[in-house]
Amino acid sequence: MESTQLIISAVILVFAIVSFSMQKIPISLTAMIAMTAMYLFGCIDSKTILGNIGNSNVLMIAAMSVVSAGMARTQFIKNVAKTCYQLSHGSLRLILAGYCITATLLAQCLGSSLVVLTILIPLMTASAKEMNISVSKLVFPVALCAIGSVSSLPIGTGAALYAKMNTYLEGAGSAYRMTVLQPMICRLPGLLVILFWCIFISPKVTPDRTINQPKEIAAKAEDDRPPLKPFQEKAGMVIFLASTLGLIFNSKLHIDAYMIAIAGACLMQLLGVLNAKEVVKAVPVNTIMLLAGTLCLAQGLANTGAATMIGDFLASICLKIGNQFLIATFIFLVPYIATQFMENRGVIAVFCPIIAMLTKSLGCNPIGILNLVYAGSLSSFLTPMASTAMPAMMEWGDYDVKTVIKMAWLPSLVLAVVSIVWTIIAYPLW
Repeated sequence: MESTQLIISAVILVFAIVSFSMQKIPISLTAMIAMTAMYLFGCIDSKTILGNIGNSNVLMIAAMSVVSAGMARTQFIKNVAKTCYQLSHGSLRLILAGYCITATLLAQCLGSSLVVLTILIPLMTASAKEMNISVSKLVFPVALCAIGSVSSLPIGTGAALYAKMNTYLEGAGSAYRMTVLQPMICRLPGLLVILFWCIFISPKVTPDRTINQPKEIAAKAEDDRPPLKPFQEKAGMVIFLASTLGLIFNSKLHIDAYMIAIAGACLMQLLGVLNAKEVVKAVPVNTIMLLAGTLCLAQGLANTGAATMIGDFLASICLKIGNQFLIATFIFLVPYIATQFMENRGVIAVFCPIIAMLTKSLGCNPIGILNLVYAGSLSSFLTPMASTAMPAMMEWGDYDVKTVIKMAWLPSLVLAVVSIVWTIIAYPLW
């Protein structure tokens, strides 16, 4: 019976990987189907399912999404963008710096590179007109920052990333746990590389076309809701800042992280920053389904012994490699290649549980290489299939695939080298 369940759980894993890759159905639905199959075939029980849906980390991610939506509702980010434009005085590098930094901040608040682009594209179009340049000079570097920086800083949705990592470590039975600042420590050098390339190098490689206009979707991107009243505007920023600081210092405050996030979400509605409909809309149901489903998938693999078998197999490959830097390169490149052909959230959902199992089998420190999975998965800017933002970016910037590859290969290479070397130095495997 045990060997039968092991085979069944392995088949369910293969189904999940193939479905994540093909994306014929939403990846959150794939995760739910895998969870249901694990239950029906006796690989997990109902308590496991309820425990993962009500996991404290899942609750925190849901609540922080509401807090981030409250911050995005304020005018702060838009005012930053407008100020950067005014201060640029016609300098392409300065305007790029302004938009790239804004895109990075927005990506932390919203967790979606596509949403970031839809917010910024009208402003970029206006800037391009004012400066008499093509918007194609701006769109790709800003998109690169939006895609590559998601959850790289411990603010907004990034403040909850360590919790998501810890759920994977829990599922693998690892004794290691990540802290709120460790994802930033691992990814900050890569983020700085992206910003440097976008500001100083991209003007030389982005195309200089006749001034082009984005499609009608750009006009629809502008938020047509009325501005918040002064009190709600200030409240949104204060709640966001207090929630983020609370997550960073929660151990000193002796308050569970998810309760800090829930308190922030409640205050966003209580003080009128968000209304009830906006709160409901902000809750990332698909993300919750995806996370709960993949946790149940990981638990089913652990229960049947398939996790140990997969981890031991990958461990045998890594042990043959031997060198820490080569192991890190292998772990970075697999999701990096996969993310060019499947949406990055799917890549993360597939590989994070597997790498967590691998580190358990190797008996090594998982902190660095789990973050390398994220870094590799979010290097999703070489092909139209890499992320949902890529097709929109190519349309608005008037790029073809050849142009995108020409622009993206160098930052991809440098990002890979910097991420791998720095991560192993900061968090050696042994």
